[in-house]
Amino acid sequence: MLSASFRTCSFPLAALCALAAGAQAQVCTGTIQSNLDQISISTGGVQLIDLAVAPSDALLPWQLLGAYGTDDPIPFLAYGGLRLNNDRYLFRTYSGQAGFIQGGISGYIGGLLVPFDVQGQAQLQVVIPQGLPSSFIGTTFHHGMYRQTVDFVPVCGTGTVPLTLVP
Repeated sequence: MLSASFRTCSFPLAALCALAAGAQAQVCTGTIQSNLDQISISTGGVQLIDLAVAPSDALLPWQLLGAYGTDDPIPFLAYGGLRLNNDRYLFRTYSGQAGFIQGGISGYIGGLLVPFDVQGQAQLQVVIPQGLPSSFIGTTFHHGMYRQTVDFVPVCGTGTVPLTLVP
């Protein structure tokens, strides 16, 4: 029988879920904040996401991910303290695609790398273009940041910031 970690993970993330099952979360120095929590699809807009870590952690591989929800987090991230659901948007951001996020370093498995300055500060943007289809109304994106070990096991996650699309 498959473990709970495997049953709640998509196939591409299954190996990482197995590694995370034994991982212990560490004390996290990372924080995340945003300037707003709603954007209209008729006008578009930008959510600013301010990220901070201890200066001693600024050179570590912190990554930003997004998902549509936080109510059923995948174990692989939850063990590291980041609560994001396993959905299409998570897979998109985890596979290195920026999606609506700008300002990070894309192309990496595990999410966008956060470019911190030497003080441990960074700002990314979630850019919602004007005129998205009405099917996006009511969609809430959640973004959070985490750090992982060299063997890709999440060890430290932040909370998430929501962004809901309205008419």
